[in-house]
Amino acid sequence: MKTIAENIRTIRQQLGLTQKQFAAKLGYDSRIVSWWEHGRGKPDIDTVKLIHELFNVDYEEIFDYDLEN
Repeated sequence: MKTIAENIRTIRQQLGLTQKQFAAKLGYDSRIVSWWEHGRGKPDIDTVKLIHELFNVDYEEIFDYDLEN
């Protein structure tokens, strides 16, 4: 199972966005995204919802679990 940090990095890279671009779309400074990607912190639930809505990302991709099991 991958970590949330790894999943956020993967999602951002698949979108073709830099940390700065990803952060700007979420209304954050790029340092926050860097912290998430390095496991120094995690996005709060409201930010997870925003990632889901803005980027059309399934929650399973963020948390790396199967909702059906």
